[in-house]
Amino acid sequence: MKKLTDEQRVENAAAYLCFHSGGEVETQDENGTWIKANNVRCLSEYRYRVKTGPWEPSPRCCLALKEAAFAGGCLWIGTEWDEFRGQAPTTRPIPSWNAPIAPVGKKWQGSSWKEKYLPKGYRPLLTDEKTQAGDELGYPACDDLDTDYCWVKFNALIGTLGGHLSSFARTQRPLPEWKLPDAPEGEAWHRTDNWKEEDLTDGYRPVLYGENREVGDQIAFGADDDFIDEWSTIEAIVTGPITEDNCRSRTKRPLPSHQCSCKPWKNVLEMPEEHIVVLYAGHTYVATGCSETEIVIESDEQEIMVPWETDEPIEWSINGRNWITFRRS
Repeated sequence: MKKLTDEQRVENAAAYLCFHSGGEVETQDENGTWIKANNVRCLSEYRYRVKTGPWEPSPRCCLALKEAAFAGGCLWIGTEWDEFRGQAPTTRPIPSWNAPIAPVGKKWQGSSWKEKYLPKGYRPLLTDEKTQAGDELGYPACDDLDTDYCWVKFNALIGTLGGHLSSFARTQRPLPEWKLPDAPEGEAWHRTDNWKEEDLTDGYRPVLYGENREVGDQIAFGADDDFIDEWSTIEAIVTGPITEDNCRSRTKRPLPSHQCSCKPWKNVLEMPEEHIVVLYAGHTYVATGCSETEIVIESDEQEIMVPWETDEPIEWSINGRNWITFRRS
């Protein structure tokens, strides 16, 4: 008997599923004429086809049969098919859809995403990702009962963080490539190689070059820690500043504060445009101006002018992490 092709075997698999789901199936007699099949067996020898089409079996079942081995006139049936044996694919519940998983340490913008909101090639925007031209914003559809949202290209909101948007936002751009954050100005991490995004979640940062490790910090041990995925917590004092020769080390401690006897700015024009946080006399302020003799700081309750020559140290930060302490000499 002529050997069946792969296409004919797939057709046999569909007929097998259809027959056992109550559908009508045909087979070829010795003259090649298609006649009604009263049974479906010896799938590796005889040809079968679905009479009442179009009819498609469950993709998962069909895949199991398509990849099955036909040997000795018998069909090998594995656990993939056993799970659905005797069930009609058309009545089996459709698997629920789940939104794609966000990268480690990240969150998608919006919530309650539905499958129809993310056609092929689309993904949600990340909360810390800025919108770009070509991204799309979903507006509630008021005039179409079959559509939850109408999607429009971004225009006026380009550059907005995803977490600041109240509606759904999607994009076709690839996920941003993760990079090791820059060390504070004038500093360097003790190691810049082999870091992964998941190494620096939950508030961890690399230890600075020359910084002393402390109890509670973590180290990736091993002769070649390129392949170490588990971190060990330091439980005893580690002496000596860290260098690039040490294993990768991370910590949740805030960055060390640096003291400086020089005024950071002499006038408003020298002040950076970023949000400047100031700690003074146990309270938090925002710096709004300065001169040769004083700095102007504000809170929700008051505005005060602090002389640079004050005995109280003035701590300030631009990014909330790299603190610098100004203390008169």
